[in-house]
Amino acid sequence: MKFLLLLLTVIGIPALAHADWTTNHNQALKKARDKDKAVLMYFTGSDFCGFCKKLDREALDRGVFEDYAKKNLVLLKLDFPARKRQHPMERRQNEMLQRQYRVKGYPTLILLDSRGRYISQVEYRGGGARALIRQIDRTIDRRR
Repeated sequence: MKFLLLLLTVIGIPALAHADWTTNHNQALKKARDKDKAVLMYFTGSDFCGFCKKLDREALDRGVFEDYAKKNLVLLKLDFPARKRQHPMERRQNEMLQRQYRVKGYPTLILLDSRGRYISQVEYRGGGARALIRQIDRTIDRRR
């Protein structure tokens, strides 16, 4: 089993325990509507952005955040890699959303409601997964 997990990691397939991120905006919006959940859009430069890696390590890749997200959010990762290959359609979608939401840098977290309407940008200020969850909850609660 350890060998299989190591092999999956080496060839680039994320571990099974990670949160369910999608990279397709339309699929994320449909899932949000169907499940009446907010969408957390994560604009990242996964292969070069040090602050993105810190956000992943401290909050997004933690079990407590993953459990919270499964119950409350649809997760949409919009990556802008410098070196990794990316499908051209995904790249165009990400660039369009970057312009639409006026994203200037990475990481940027934006919350949408279940109908895809903008709620707010979420600032990660450190403190780990629980601090990020509290901030997301406060942002969603203010909207209600």
